Amino acid sequence: MDSRSLRPEILVIGAGPGGSAAARALAEAGHEVLLIDSADFPRDKTCGDGLTPMAVRTLRKMGVLAQVKAAGAQRIDYNRITGPFGLSATMAFAEYQPDYPYALVLPRLILDDVLRRYALAAGVEFRGRVRVEDIRCEGDRVMEVVASTPEGPLTLQPRHVVIAVGANMGLLKRAGFITHRPRFIRAARAYFDGVEVPPGREMYDFYFDLKLLPGYGWIFPTGGGRANIGVGVLPVPWSTRQPTHTLLDEFLERHRANGLGKAEPASPVKGYPLRIDFPATRAAGENWVIVGEAAGLVNPVTGEGIDLALESGLIAARCLHDDIRRARADHHTYQRELWDRFGPMFSGLRILRDILITPVFTDYALLLMRQHKFLTTTVMKIAQGIDPPANVFHPLFILQFFLPVTPRLIAETVGRAFARQHGAL
Repeated sequence: MDSRSLRPEILVIGAGPGGSAAARALAEAGHEVLLIDSADFPRDKTCGDGLTPMAVRTLRKMGVLAQVKAAGAQRIDYNRITGPFGLSATMAFAEYQPDYPYALVLPRLILDDVLRRYALAAGVEFRGRVRVEDIRCEGDRVMEVVASTPEGPLTLQPRHVVIAVGANMGLLKRAGFITHRPRFIRAARAYFDGVEVPPGREMYDFYFDLKLLPGYGWIFPTGGGRANIGVGVLPVPWSTRQPTHTLLDEFLERHRANGLGKAEPASPVKGYPLRIDFPATRAAGENWVIVGEAAGLVNPVTGEGIDLALESGLIAARCLHDDIRRARADHHTYQRELWDRFGPMFSGLRILRDILITPVFTDYALLLMRQHKFLTTTVMKIAQGIDPPANVFHPLFILQFFLPVTPRLIAETVGRAFARQHGAL
């Protein structure tokens, strides 16, 4: 092929989890796939680095879970949520997800390269340092992709395109794939060394701090005394307007007593947006599909997007392969499948988020979660996209939500919260 003009069967733009998952599956189905990215690999990606049980399930389905574990992923067996006034509830993943009873944490610097190399092993061609400047369309069809490379301009004229560019909203707007103002979580994270984590008690630690609400902070151990620590601010009118870098500094100081007393920065603080506006725009057209965060597929409660990127990449690959095999004129089957899978989930999560992530309801929910197992498992499954939000209307959930909290539990929980605030625990 001429180095200045390429005509691949399928072009995948972006070698993150969604792009690599789609590329691998399409190559396995017998297609010629060119995967491009603006960076050389390995490259860092600003993220919380969490791989939920849903992501673990998808990685196993893809056949790459062993490679991810071998790359040094930290196993996480517990999830702890702490409310605005210090009340907390800790759940083992095995209690509500027995088929996939753990999560993982692996920095994107490593994870994305593992997934990219896994795609290459299936026959995908990869080109790095290819920066897409424009995606030119005629009607609803992508005609060419214009890029720059160290060797000069490059024009690509693919038959089909998978767009997996994450939160690159500038490109998506220039190309006409975004015509609205996207909604996103403002986030910042950094790595810290010297984080104290008791062996066997590695957990996802979420803090719905009063000063962050309706946002949250997190501490995710990556192993060896290092942790990914960050904050996220949700897009509602009453959210704080402070810079996320400042919020992260303040969060760290407030939680020095929670294993962070000796924590020292191991990387710069990096801010980033997380798009959570699915399904605000179309995700498919005549010869193109959009996957992962580029389609707004980030959990609007937890901010997690790797599991949704992986799953949407696999859905896109399956739909594209079927459309090509059946000579369909467009890829709208992907749009329908994406809505069926994620539409009701996102609508329900937004409603629950806006109701529950408040000072009163968050702590009330945590009190109930310490008392009722069915309510706890339902909340956790909904928050992580395992069960549909409509499960809050289950009769047992409603009964447990409105049952009075026992005085003994109130006294015990408030006492522990008071002791924690004063350094006694």
